[in-house]
Amino acid sequence: MTRYVLSRDNLRILMNLMRVKQDILVANKSKFLRLLGDLKIDNEDDQFEPDKAQVMKEISALEPKE
Repeated sequence: MTRYVLSRDNLRILMNLMRVKQDILVANKSKFLRLLGDLKIDNEDDQFEPDKAQVMKEISALEPKE
């Protein structure tokens, strides 16, 4: 799974899906949050954890459109 999320192509697909239609993101919100929560990186990137926390906060705040 780590290889999947670290793939540039897969990340590009996910980002395009989030940009085009947030309904997919809202419907799978708990899965995305679980995936991001478990995501760790091997190198030392001081900005990774704060960025990840911000993304998780934004995803958590999403609500379905009525």
